Amino acid sequence: MRRSLPGGGAAGTGRTRAAFFPDGAALVTGDARGRLRVWDLATRRMVREAALAGRFIVDVAVSPDGRLIAAGTDEGVVRLRDARTLEEVRTLIGHRGPVAAVAFGTLDGRPIVATGGTDGTVRVWDAVNG
Repeated sequence: MRRSLPGGGAAGTGRTRAAFFPDGAALVTGDARGRLRVWDLATRRMVREAALAGRFIVDVAVSPDGRLIAAGTDEGVVRLRDARTLEEVRTLIGHRGPVAAVAFGTLDGRPIVATGGTDGTVRVWDAVNG
């Protein structure tokens, strides 16, 4: 292991997810305690933190432009957050079980979020309008 982040995970909970920002200078983590954190990789310091009302964060992703963070939760919801402030900007509701995977992409020039759930479905969402 090259480096670790102090307090980067939820010790004892068995799961922390991570995704790089496009520029590679920062990392977002989400854990089983519902904490969403942004880390500066050069300093290894947390620069932002938000709680998702105690929800278990199952997966995280960062948009290609670095402006949005998606957090898939155990409640079957994807929460889109502004990457600079971690304020929630949109909630994507549609899965009937935990959201196991989230990913950003583009379709016809528009930003999209693809999600995979434990309900066996894959959904594609407009990242701007839901």
